[in-house]
Amino acid sequence: MGNLWSALKFNTTSYRSIKKTNVVLMANPGPGPITRDPPVTKKSAFAAVNQNNHKPRRSQDPKMRSEVNRQQQEARVSDTPVVSQLSDHSWQARSVLKMKKARGVLKMKNRLALERTSLRLCNAQGRPAKKSKWIVQERTCSRTSGIDVVDGSKNQILLKSPGMLTFINSLDEITNSRERASKLFEWLIAPLAPDIFFSKLWETKPLLLRRHNPDYYRGLFSMEEFDRILHKEDIQFGVNIDVTSFSEDKRETHNGSGRAYPSVLWDYFQNGCSLRMLNPQSYSATLWKLLSLLQEHFGSMAGANVYVTPAGTQGFAPHYDDIEAFVLQIEGRKCWRLYDQSEDDRLPRFSSKNFSQEELNHHPILEAVLEPGDVLYFPRGFVHQANCQPSTHSLHITISTFQRNTYGDLLEKLLPQTLQSAIEQDVELRRGLPRDLLHFMGVEHTEKVDPRRKVFQKKVRSLMDKIFDNVPLDAAVDQFAKGFLHDCLPPPLTKHEWLHSIHAQPTHWKDGKVHGMLEPLSGKQTVRLLHGLLRLCAEDNEVRLYHTIENSRTYHGKELGSIALNYEVVGNVEFLLDSYPEYMTVESMPEGSLEDKVNLTMDLFESGILIFGDLHASCHHTPEHHDTLHQRESDFLN
Repeated sequence: MGNLWSALKFNTTSYRSIKKTNVVLMANPGPGPITRDPPVTKKSAFAAVNQNNHKPRRSQDPKMRSEVNRQQQEARVSDTPVVSQLSDHSWQARSVLKMKKARGVLKMKNRLALERTSLRLCNAQGRPAKKSKWIVQERTCSRTSGIDVVDGSKNQILLKSPGMLTFINSLDEITNSRERASKLFEWLIAPLAPDIFFSKLWETKPLLLRRHNPDYYRGLFSMEEFDRILHKEDIQFGVNIDVTSFSEDKRETHNGSGRAYPSVLWDYFQNGCSLRMLNPQSYSATLWKLLSLLQEHFGSMAGANVYVTPAGTQGFAPHYDDIEAFVLQIEGRKCWRLYDQSEDDRLPRFSSKNFSQEELNHHPILEAVLEPGDVLYFPRGFVHQANCQPSTHSLHITISTFQRNTYGDLLEKLLPQTLQSAIEQDVELRRGLPRDLLHFMGVEHTEKVDPRRKVFQKKVRSLMDKIFDNVPLDAAVDQFAKGFLHDCLPPPLTKHEWLHSIHAQPTHWKDGKVHGMLEPLSGKQTVRLLHGLLRLCAEDNEVRLYHTIENSRTYHGKELGSIALNYEVVGNVEFLLDSYPEYMTVESMPEGSLEDKVNLTMDLFESGILIFGDLHASCHHTPEHHDTLHQRESDFLN
């Protein structure tokens, strides 16, 4: 294996680190005027919406009634799934929901429905549909455009669901970080099965999940936590928080400059402005843990914004985003409207401008009030807007992912490097163009029959084939992966990982000497890597192991950490990567001498990315050893 990486030293295209544009997941508006706008009233916030809420009155004229029915039928076309969990969520349960068709709608039998939910293909009238429209009955607000809506509250199955903190802490019992991430995502979209979500909905259709469980997200975030952050942290206008309003079809940003003091922000809130916190994971350990696992599940950066909206107001204009969005309703109630997208707007690379109500010249495909415990997913490119209900404030979190994570983005990085490398290696690409090229090529010669055109086109195609036959795709993906790792949050360690890592090594100074040093390794010790977000890359005539251990909870707050490796021991790192999450003995590594293996083990351990199966058995014990360890364990738990 060492020879393979040695060969890469000479044959792999040398890629320099590709700097990714520092983009906030949801576009940051520029600083606005410091002067405050008048309060946003319910009348101004809802004026544009109410004008579209008039329903055609039933006419006694058969022709008029037929026309109204036709218009209503067209308005019912919708691909938005609505899935209801008529119970608190119990993530251990595995029974299947049974359904039967009755009077054109789905009627539920009282069986546990938590995973692999049986969904029936129905159209808007309850008859079998030709195309996939995943619909399970549930209530929404006034407009659903063809979605079967049935209030299932009478059939609620009362289950004792674990709180958010209990559930997320229970994931620490799973050794493999990838499995932890998968379990978390199952919980996020329960009762819908992940395979159905990714095969039927991902990047394609919106999804509304109703749970009738206001405690589903308890412990994730709260208004009290939001207020604590405002008081305890250095929150800056435009960097950490935005103040916005939307009134009379106009979106405004009211950011000041410098620190955003709580009294100023709550004054804006009292006057009808929304507050958007841009990086809550920097201050909330629970959100940090949630996003760090989701980023591993998606293979793409996962971010979050927190939105606090006063009752009866709207903070943002209709627009679409360049991210896959999961809206988690934490407190209060908020009415969301989603609009169908044109073919040109599918999966956009950049967010849209703010749209006016006049530009939204069609009915929403979904209009629904989210309540605590609900989640709404919609792909990038779907125009959306949301306004808070008049009775209470709203607190929701938008989790975002898959920004600039497309085939096009990969090729954008790959092609310039590939072409430059090919020009350096192939003399045919360095030969001069025909002297008479301009006499037969160009738009003005398109319709002319000239044999020189065919000869030239054949030559260019053959050169392009040679370029693509030698594309260093794996090396390009490695560089793309480096950008992803730099975007990532650092991994929060489980108690087991922390107690077996360098963080818990009980080395300390007392009575004039050092205690608790790690004893020399014999090769019998068991070791494993810390987590799955590691990447081996061959570049600049060396191999480096990149990791996220030293990343900041603030976007790109630190440089990406890495370790330079000797080619002779790269095979041992691959061995540890392939063995994860199992512990392996140091001496079982396949390459090099025992000394090489021990040195590699210590390099990885001291970099914080390797843990021992029994760290404290490898340390020199003193009477103070256990007291020091217990104190550090207490510090970790707190």
